[in-house]
Amino acid sequence: MKFTFLIAMLPALWMASCSHPADAQQAVAERTQLDLRLGDSLQLVREDYADLESWQALDRVYRLRDVVASQGDSVSAPTKTEIYQHLAVMHYERGYEDSVIHYTALANRHLGEDPPPLLLARQLLCEAFLKYTEWEWLEMDMVAALGMAVLLDHGLADDGLYPQLLLTQAYARWKYANAWLEGGDFDKVAGDVESLVRQAIRHYRAAGGARERHAWEDWSLMAARLPHRSETDLRAALDTLARTGNPAEPVYAYPHRLLAYWHFRRGAPDSMRYHYERLLEQAPFYRLENPREANYILKLNSLDRGDYRRALALSIDDLRLSNCAQPAARLSVAVGDTSFSERYICPYLDLELVKVYLGRYRAEADTADLHRAFALAQVTMDRYAGSFPSQRDEGVINKLVELGDVLLDVCLETALEMQRQQPVVARDAIFRAMELSQGLLLLRDLVTIGEVDNQHQWRSLHASLENYKRAYRRDFSLPVAELREFRKLDTRYRREKKKVQPTLTALSDFAATPKLSAVRAHLKPGQALLLSTELNDQILLLCVDPDTAFTYQVPTSIVPRLDTFRQMLTGELTCSPGEYADVAYQIYAPLLAPLEGLSAQPAELLFVPSPLLSEVPLSALTVAPGRQEEAFTDLRYVVDNYVVRYLPSWRVELLHAAKRKDFRMDVADIGVWTHPQLVGYAAGLTQDLQRAGGGGWSVATVAPQTSAFVSQAPALDIIHLTVHARGNTRQLHENYLHLNDRDSLNGIVVAQLPLRAGLVVLAACATSSGFQQAGEGTFSLRRSFHLAGVPDVISSLYDIPAAATVAVLKSFYDQLAMGSPPATALAQAQRSCRAGALSQRYANPRYWAGLIAG
Repeated sequence: MKFTFLIAMLPALWMASCSHPADAQQAVAERTQLDLRLGDSLQLVREDYADLESWQALDRVYRLRDVVASQGDSVSAPTKTEIYQHLAVMHYERGYEDSVIHYTALANRHLGEDPPPLLLARQLLCEAFLKYTEWEWLEMDMVAALGMAVLLDHGLADDGLYPQLLLTQAYARWKYANAWLEGGDFDKVAGDVESLVRQAIRHYRAAGGARERHAWEDWSLMAARLPHRSETDLRAALDTLARTGNPAEPVYAYPHRLLAYWHFRRGAPDSMRYHYERLLEQAPFYRLENPREANYILKLNSLDRGDYRRALALSIDDLRLSNCAQPAARLSVAVGDTSFSERYICPYLDLELVKVYLGRYRAEADTADLHRAFALAQVTMDRYAGSFPSQRDEGVINKLVELGDVLLDVCLETALEMQRQQPVVARDAIFRAMELSQGLLLLRDLVTIGEVDNQHQWRSLHASLENYKRAYRRDFSLPVAELREFRKLDTRYRREKKKVQPTLTALSDFAATPKLSAVRAHLKPGQALLLSTELNDQILLLCVDPDTAFTYQVPTSIVPRLDTFRQMLTGELTCSPGEYADVAYQIYAPLLAPLEGLSAQPAELLFVPSPLLSEVPLSALTVAPGRQEEAFTDLRYVVDNYVVRYLPSWRVELLHAAKRKDFRMDVADIGVWTHPQLVGYAAGLTQDLQRAGGGGWSVATVAPQTSAFVSQAPALDIIHLTVHARGNTRQLHENYLHLNDRDSLNGIVVAQLPLRAGLVVLAACATSSGFQQAGEGTFSLRRSFHLAGVPDVISSLYDIPAAATVAVLKSFYDQLAMGSPPATALAQAQRSCRAGALSQRYANPRYWAGLIAG
């Protein structure tokens, strides 16, 4: 993951220069005498902004707001709208996202159905800033694109709003690239972003005025990240800035800030420190981004140098600048207190303070610092967990990329240190942090199933929005009509979301992370829970059974062995049984051998994998090293000892357990869909299922259709799909079931189906694969069926030969018919297969290990 400074390149605002004549004509009928006076004042606001007289413009618009508050009935809707828009944009520039949300909503309330183009374009700018507060970079990009299209359609590309929208789009795309793209894809988008900023520079230069500084600042901050840019390029930009605007009070592009950030990115700490210290001497700042960035990077440098006094002072100052409560207040506030600031920056700054206390504890061994760090980390996790319920997938993942990874690492490090002093409390904190690193979105959506009246409409809108986003990100463009439709659907989605929010809030207690004592009480005899997460250069594991809980760590140097293991299982690497057993045991020994010390050996292992382990079939690991003369049937596997079930998280498992049902094949309604190319392989299995079903139907047409699946699947108890599948590990929501050569079913569509099925069997390639994100898990087809309400899904980790899959699943259904639960039935079928009972050839784990229960 690329390092991204959280606040760098925070875009600022541009207030439109003058109203367009067409706008004025349309509004003249509504204007009152007060309106005319307010119009004169708004013109002064615009002029102040054009000249970067920001404090004066802010004072003027506050006074206009007060007039609207006292004489609102005499002020026309367009005038109110513009005043609130200016307030939203100014507070975005200052760095107060709560106010951006408030004033954007007020402006939208008075906007009307068919607003003048400048008013609409400025509202779209505000809405793009709203997307910033929700961490939705791709949507921010799309809204800015629509704003520019509105201006172009009305011949208004020369208005000052246009370059501001260009810079907003550039910022959004830069953030998206840092969160989602790598290698050549990242380089291409970085080039596009630089081109957008250059376009903004040309527009501002043609218009004249001080606003060109904004574009040069964005270019300079980006150039520091681009290896082909040199300090000579930066110096040339600074020479240009010296002739632009008011260098004594620039608002944008302070030379010391640009030089400091350049030296920070280029690894020159002494020069960086000098320029940031000089920057801080220029306070007060209109834009809080300047001191926030300086404090943050100077704090990093102070920690590196062991100057904890300076680091602590900078952390406290950051909390003050961002209107976050001071440490003592943050530790005393009750969870759920809505007066407590939930602004995104506050938990981030809390984490920085935790780092300072933890670093000083490690250096000076003052346990008071450890207790401060631990207590503040727990409060921060409360705030972090509560900040997700209403956010969409992209916003949550962007937040995980920039904040979640840091938060979880810091909280885990603090809890591991505390484990030496207070082991029970510390292990509860470790469990809590690990649960926060898995399935937050999945848990949220599962909690609402059956609890939200408008759930189907909400999910349908979500699916439609995701389809538009998927189309946009291919080349960052859509027809204007589709951008307008996207905005219309987004507005409806927000209305539906407001209806859902009270239910989500009411259900927050259910979604709270339990203590380990409650987990142990819930586990059945013979069960053990194993959670894993990645921390620095280690894989941290927490094992829980009804009697005890303990942690241990595995070095990430195990990764090359995991890669070799996977190549052996997929057939990319040919190996003898002895060679296979050696590699498999080298993974088993550090990963699962510690469980041998449990007082009662478990029969069922509930496994919550981290991203590194999510595609490792534990059942196929060997519990002893190999011998040269062995056959695959002679090896001793984990599946011989354990039934392994893969869980998204413990809290998700609690939800699934409440829905899980006993399977009676003789009364079950069973649906079977088979791709035409696989009918020959699956014929015997299909006939078995037809005979076993209790009156339900079996679908095995020449070309099964998505429409038939969508209409018939909700009435089934068991769904079996022998089809082709594709899971995209690089893009969110790019997972497909191919029912025939020309018809596919996206995981988004699957997730919104109201399925009553207790079991789905995906006899298809890599249906457990998909986009992976630490803090959420894998966005796979298996996950899509979980979202549709299915508690148990049999899926595959890699491509398995079709004939072998059918053989294993025939045995699986036999065990299921005899009363075994799905995970046990799969383990029993795999035991038969590894013993050669289904075919001597299929004893090789390549043919049976890829299927998992989860």
